[in-house]
Amino acid sequence: MIANNFAGYFSGIYAPNIDQRAAALYNEYLVRRENYFGYPFPSDSIFDTEIVSKVMLDLNCGKAPDINGPTAEHLLQSF
Repeated sequence: MIANNFAGYFSGIYAPNIDQRAAALYNEYLVRRENYFGYPFPSDSIFDTEIVSKVMLDLNCGKAPDINGPTAEHLLQSF
């Protein structure tokens, strides 16, 4: 119930002003994604809990959320 309330609240905040423009941007994203392979990641690189912890604890708090995702506080509270 809490997760559904959270999702409902934030989906309402980030609702598009113009549905046709949002659909056009989404279609453009899908077209670009077809040929996207990501940044090459060296095979000798490793992620461990210490690195992830350090990065998360170094995040700057107090910034407003934007359309790209959650705030640093959201990530820290989930940690």
